[in-house]
Amino acid sequence: MSLNKALRYTILSGLFLIPFVALLVSTSLYFPYITGKNFLFRALVEIIFVCYAALAFRDPQYRPRWKSSIVISLSIFVVILFLADIFGEHFYKSFWSNFERMEGFITFLHLFALFFISTVMLNTETLWRRLFHTSFAVGIIMGFIGLYQHFHNHIDRIDAQLGNSTYLGALMLFNIFLLLFYLMRTIRERRPPWIYAAVGYTLAIIFDAYILFLTGTRGAFLGVLAGLFFIALMFAFFEREQKAVKYAGVTLLLLGVLGIGFLAVFRNSDLVKNNVLLSRFSAPVNAVLTLDIKKFAETEGKGRLLIWQAALKGVAERPVLGWGQENFNYIFNKYYDPQMYDQEQWFDRSHNVFLDWLTQAGVLGLLSYLSLFGLLIFGIWKKGSNNFSLEDRAILTGLLIAYFIHNFFVFDNITSYIFFFFLLAYVNRNRQDSTIEKKKMNINPDIADYALTPIAFIVVATAFYFSVLTPYFASAKLINALTTQQASANNPQALQTSFEDYQKAISYNSFGNPEIREQLLQFLPLAVSSGADDKTKQAIISFGRTEMEQELKEAPTDARYFLFYGYTLDHFGDYSEANLYLERAHQLSPHKQTIAFELGLNYIDQKNFNQGLSILKEAYDSAPEYQDAKISYAMGLIYTGKDAEADALLKTADPVVLGDSRLLRAYYDTKQYQKVIDIYHLAIKRDPNNVQNYLGATAFEMATNQKLAAVAELQKVVDLFSTLNDPNASNVVLAAKSYIDQIKAGKNPLPIK
Repeated sequence: MSLNKALRYTILSGLFLIPFVALLVSTSLYFPYITGKNFLFRALVEIIFVCYAALAFRDPQYRPRWKSSIVISLSIFVVILFLADIFGEHFYKSFWSNFERMEGFITFLHLFALFFISTVMLNTETLWRRLFHTSFAVGIIMGFIGLYQHFHNHIDRIDAQLGNSTYLGALMLFNIFLLLFYLMRTIRERRPPWIYAAVGYTLAIIFDAYILFLTGTRGAFLGVLAGLFFIALMFAFFEREQKAVKYAGVTLLLLGVLGIGFLAVFRNSDLVKNNVLLSRFSAPVNAVLTLDIKKFAETEGKGRLLIWQAALKGVAERPVLGWGQENFNYIFNKYYDPQMYDQEQWFDRSHNVFLDWLTQAGVLGLLSYLSLFGLLIFGIWKKGSNNFSLEDRAILTGLLIAYFIHNFFVFDNITSYIFFFFLLAYVNRNRQDSTIEKKKMNINPDIADYALTPIAFIVVATAFYFSVLTPYFASAKLINALTTQQASANNPQALQTSFEDYQKAISYNSFGNPEIREQLLQFLPLAVSSGADDKTKQAIISFGRTEMEQELKEAPTDARYFLFYGYTLDHFGDYSEANLYLERAHQLSPHKQTIAFELGLNYIDQKNFNQGLSILKEAYDSAPEYQDAKISYAMGLIYTGKDAEADALLKTADPVVLGDSRLLRAYYDTKQYQKVIDIYHLAIKRDPNNVQNYLGATAFEMATNQKLAAVAELQKVVDLFSTLNDPNASNVVLAAKSYIDQIKAGKNPLPIK
């Protein structure tokens, strides 16, 4: 075998392995559903890129064609991203991303390389057919994993190996339309044994559609319906040659109407209401039919609407090039709406691909991204383009419509990006012919083999070191640290091992350092309360402080890390120093209640009651229905001796709030033991079978020298649990009787700690 053939087969093998990236889950890495897939994807692309570079240097026919509208548009898109990242909020993060997302500019460089290599190397319809069928096989495997989740693990919204149901929904979306694409080609070409192939495609489409349904991904489901509706219209009204296709279009339209009609008619039936997935899909249908879209948007769509509003404010501030990739968290913190109290507190995506590009790369970025869709459609429908039939064009356009709608409600991930860039390459694929070869410049073989190829290898090896190798080891070490940390509370050796793993993870100096430092912060209180010697504790605390101060220098406008560091210092009792970081967090995100809670209580700990109460009241007033805000404000009132105001405030609180451990702690710290006893009695009324409530009341009754009441409390436990048919009831009764005997003997079996 010649060297050129060996290089070609290596490249093709790598391309055909890429769809299998979706199956990888690496539990030895931090964010196992994300990092493993992306590390493998990067490694595969880098390997095939080196081989491709060597092959292209040696053989002119494998060099890319640059004179293509899709190539030019994609190149402009990548350039705009780079400019947006350079002038954005945090270039390092924009370029490298983090473990949780593994995107950033570095990923788009890999996708860009994948596009070019696929365009050139997959230069026949047969190769593309095989690649897409490889993806179909991966989808079927994913589907069976999802079925196992649903029926064995009783998971309503399955995600298979992707960690997120919307990711699986996107995968199934692509496969459904591409299966339909090859089904129609099989029917049109009628090559024996076409009937068996057609049946196979049909069953695979039904299977993938069912898996899509089990993901509960409404955006993908709506997209598929819209795409199929477009295809049905094209088949029904524009097909001239094949009547079977025309009738299939009419049938598809009828099935779509029947499906929507089913949800409309039975939306209030027990069949729909009692099924998590059916009720999820029927909710928007019901909103449309009842003309109550506003209510649907304010309830189920509340989070997205508020995020989108924040995103638009960010766009207004930086409209041209945006904030750079991976920087949405800065927008979210700055324009946080207090009504988002019941949503995720650290959004890093707007959950809308188009708004994501607006915020990340501005108007220029969004327009260049949309141009890819436009040029794809143009390439599909242009006469003579790739010999597409009407059915081919309709189905591929339907796929783009579905993907477009799906992207309106979610954000992309590596699996959907791979599909999209493969689709770009497929439409743009390079047709080799003699006229193209003549235009290629010949390169001296010695220069190709001994100069250009080694340079390409060095460049890619460097990229591999920084984009795959060091972050891989850092992620693995972080997992080791977290695993050992769980056993380190009463094990000094485990504590030391975990500490060394943290040090090693950070020493790789990877893009995962912010996440490693965040986990290290949570390790510090554990280290302080452990049985380790003072020297070890001091070393751990010193290391943690040094690393966090470095993180704040590298990300001086990220409220998240200022809050976390301030919270940790509060835990250590360093109130004045903690205040500096909490104030900075509050400046960066002035409307986020979780920051205000910590800052307000910090002021109260420093005896600055007026300032603390002012901040807590402001947070409470921004969303009075937020129970945590009510708790924090009540705590401030309790600590400052304003008990009457606290009582009046808590009268309007949810009953569950009254048993909150933070309120109990506030009453305990201010020696209002009877208030704690009263709260426990309320809790007993709500949940008479919870023994912890009885024991809590008993402990505080003993603290206030109410021994008879404490004995009576424990006797209730004995009487109640003696009648319960519970395997643990007898143990509870024995423990309660033992406590009664100890109290009668003058001992306190339940001291308050």
